[in-house]
Amino acid sequence: MLNWQESLKSYLNENNFSNYSNSKASLLFQTPQESQFSTHLITHLSQNFIKTVSLSLPNVCSLSLLHFQKNSYFMFGKMDSQGNLEGYYTQQLANRMRLTISSLSSMLNFKFKTSLAFNTKKWKNEIDFISKEFLFGYKTFFILKNDKDKRNLGIGSEIYYCPTDKTGGISIGLKSFHPISQNEFIFNLNPLLGHFGISYHSPIAKYCQIASKFDFNFYSFESDLCFGLKFIPFHDWRNLLFNVNKDGVSYGFDISLGSLQLSLKSFTQFKSNAKKFLSVELIYEN
Repeated sequence: MLNWQESLKSYLNENNFSNYSNSKASLLFQTPQESQFSTHLITHLSQNFIKTVSLSLPNVCSLSLLHFQKNSYFMFGKMDSQGNLEGYYTQQLANRMRLTISSLSSMLNFKFKTSLAFNTKKWKNEIDFISKEFLFGYKTFFILKNDKDKRNLGIGSEIYYCPTDKTGGISIGLKSFHPISQNEFIFNLNPLLGHFGISYHSPIAKYCQIASKFDFNFYSFESDLCFGLKFIPFHDWRNLLFNVNKDGVSYGFDISLGSLQLSLKSFTQFKSNAKKFLSVELIYEN
């Protein structure tokens, strides 16, 4: 069965709502270009009803409502002070089939995306339509090998076509994962755009994980190499983060102190007139 919580957590993660409980409040400060201060308040009104109020100074305020029914559907609506409306709806159509509709509306623009996902034991499929580009797409992933104690292997592909300008594309990918060692290897290739990418993730110790990613384009010869490190040294520390690529270095940490969580992240550019970016977030959960 397609799990409704996968869609819920995916959407909440994209909107900084990765953990939801009876109530949650957060304060966020970012600098330096335009110092921004924002706050979020998430309230569990009932077993299936969540309300969120967000304020980003100097001029943006938003209200969000989320309602869901386990193994059936969930819907999300958001409105802000600038007149933007956002909606998200997922419905379980059958045991292994799910329909998802998302939309974004403003004073001058309206667009929506429709996705139909249907899975079997070894196949995962999704059909997409995006209104703004009038784009049709199909994604598929096939599990070649699935073993709890040995390396798992899967292959996937994505095909899309835009009839308005008669363009399209195709990409293929390969994923290998070991359930015991947690090693993960991903390869993807887009032959029309001349792009291929390789990524690798592996725990190297009990409290330490590393990841790397390499991208290259055959036509422009542009490339990018990224390296990341995650370290959890103490029980109260959630993690330490370090990442470096061609644009700069980012680092930060998350620390948990009971119901309070503190997150600090910084980014420094590799330029002669390099700028530093800093964000500090304080979260309270009850």
